[in-house]
Amino acid sequence: MGFKIKFHLLILFFLILIIPATSSALVIKGLVFEDKNCNGNKNLGEKGISGITIMLNPGSFSTVTNARGRFKFVGLTPGTYSMAEIDPVGYCSTSPNVRIVRLVFKNVSGQLYADSKKAISPPAGCCSP
Repeated sequence: MGFKIKFHLLILFFLILIIPATSSALVIKGLVFEDKNCNGNKNLGEKGISGITIMLNPGSFSTVTNARGRFKFVGLTPGTYSMAEIDPVGYCSTSPNVRIVRLVFKNVSGQLYADSKKAISPPAGCCSP
């Protein structure tokens, strides 16, 4: 094989295998749920909350949770993102509302936001009126 053919095969290999791995669209997925016991963790029986806005920057992206409380950002490029939940009316957070997500070469899932209804907060309360 001549040098030109080897060079072209090397370029082709690079284009097929390397570039898609670094430029493919990445995804961030998560869930907003009703934290009935205010512990900040998802426990059995704690259901998702629909209609909650999640913001993602840079890019000023936003999405709204579905009927099961799930959300997803698609078509993202590798980088560092700031993701924030907007508390729904009548709820307070039992987990941090803002977090940093780093996308490198794989999708990120399992981003959980916990919220508790203010009216049913335990006596010692995780929600302040």
